[in-house]
Amino acid sequence: MHRLIMRGGENVFPANVRCMGDRQKGYADILPQAQYHRFGIFFPLFMFLAFAIGKNAPPGTLIPGLISITLLFSASSIEPVSIPIERRVKTFDRLLSAPISLYSLVSGESLSGFLYSLGIACLPLAIGVIMFSTPIVNAPVLVIAMISTAFCFATLGTLFAAYPTENVGEVMSMLNTVRLPLIFISGVFIPISAMPNIGQEIALISPLPTEMI
Repeated sequence: MHRLIMRGGENVFPANVRCMGDRQKGYADILPQAQYHRFGIFFPLFMFLAFAIGKNAPPGTLIPGLISITLLFSASSIEPVSIPIERRVKTFDRLLSAPISLYSLVSGESLSGFLYSLGIACLPLAIGVIMFSTPIVNAPVLVIAMISTAFCFATLGTLFAAYPTENVGEVMSMLNTVRLPLIFISGVFIPISAMPNIGQEIALISPLPTEMI
């Protein structure tokens, strides 16, 4: 244990201890942002490219699938990253002890993923419209579908983040057991009409086909 330096009747930590604390604080600020970008942007993008490259289809027709998986991963990735880290640094305990209702706390946590996913999903939408001339058949329906899908998956992320752990990986591993199968039964990579009957019935419970339409 480091010895404390007495200065003016006060205990002062050595400079290396203070620097270590500043470094850990910096890591705590940078780590969530890196996790957000990895799970919310790069992971769905590279997964989409892995299945889309080589398909005999115009790029513009693949944009709805990209928007769908972007909404899925970006909306459900904020809470499973932020809440375990908040537990680790004890800021989540302050929220629980604050004079706010549990409903407000859950809504606020979900709102972050909801807004983040809508902002990220606008990027492939703009690329599809501007670069690949992807037509928007019904703009109001598109907006409603994106908002409802983002809200659905944001609350899904909050639900899994309720698992009492300080480890982000534990929450993400459980969440991916739902997200990854959800992609393959939703017509993003395989048309629903080409699935067996049981696959088509399972696809009815997924919000992704509705958002893609």
